[in-house]
Amino acid sequence: MKLYIALLAIAAAAVVQGQEGTPPPPSVPPPVGATLIPPARCKRAIQTCAVFDPSTNETTDVDYDHCLQFCCGSAVVDRSTDVVCCGNEVVGVPYNTVTQVCCNYNHQYAAHDLADGGDFCCGLNAYNNTARDLGCCVGYPGDPQMFNVFTEMCCAGIVQFAGDTAYTSCCGDTSYDRRTQSCPCQIPVVAFIPEKDASCCYDSTMSVQTPYNRSSEQCCNGVAYTVDQFCCAGVVGDIATQFCCGNEITAVDPAVAG
Repeated sequence: MKLYIALLAIAAAAVVQGQEGTPPPPSVPPPVGATLIPPARCKRAIQTCAVFDPSTNETTDVDYDHCLQFCCGSAVVDRSTDVVCCGNEVVGVPYNTVTQVCCNYNHQYAAHDLADGGDFCCGLNAYNNTARDLGCCVGYPGDPQMFNVFTEMCCAGIVQFAGDTAYTSCCGDTSYDRRTQSCPCQIPVVAFIPEKDASCCYDSTMSVQTPYNRSSEQCCNGVAYTVDQFCCAGVVGDIATQFCCGNEITAVDPAVAG
């Protein structure tokens, strides 16, 4: 009986040893550069990409495993570290978020290498803006334009030389120097009045807008007048030859005036 039990123990040990010594089944290596998503995130992994063939000008639905690939710009792209789509499934290009920058404008997309010095997008182009002196002027129609934020202004999509932008503003599509000019009525007409003295003179219907200098002029129903004039019921008169009586402008009698 003891011999029988001993034989059973030896046999069981041999089975256990055989199981521990059995190597695991070989695993399939991932594609070169592929970044596998954990299985828990890969449910229903098979998706469809409308792939466009420029040689035939035709689009074909192609199935792909989104754990290993993605659809970008009507093409199936193998997944790799830091690579995503610059754009969308229909229009776009794959790009590396570490070594490239993705530029987009008007539903178009482009990828540029950061090694070329371009880290700032304006339209579909990339520029070196390490000095932080560049701006992107966007206007319609027309493509975006780069401009120097210290010496130029972007007014209604138009780049203009300003000299010193610390003192410059826009009036419609025109730049002006606030020290000597202004845009008090917010219409694209620059007034040669320092901004600190400028105001807008409106008529009773608000349809007439006239810039005027508060330090030397007054407003009369949309008309600016000076100290040698007067306002009578919304009409400007001349102090030297007229006066206001009963809300009407009356001429001065020369005999009385003399």
